[in-house]
Amino acid sequence: MFLKKDLGAALRARRVSLGMTQQTLANMVGVRRQTLLSWELGRSLPSVEALGALEGHLGLERGELFVRLSPAEEGRPLRLGGGRRLDRS
Repeated sequence: MFLKKDLGAALRARRVSLGMTQQTLANMVGVRRQTLLSWELGRSLPSVEALGALEGHLGLERGELFVRLSPAEEGRPLRLGGGRRLDRS
């Protein structure tokens, strides 16, 4: 099952891997930093238009943020930083 938090964690991981701040990516997509934070925390989902902009600015193919985790990764918690974990079960 795909969760909003999975999308948020994938979004954050890609942004961080590119050395991009939340503010920089939010400006590129045309949203407030708080909106991007809400997506990264899995509190809300981006619109189709915003998702397309995110993928474009992050150098991802359409739908790549929704790729299912492999079975080996499925049971492992995501590390969100600050000592927080997201269990996928």
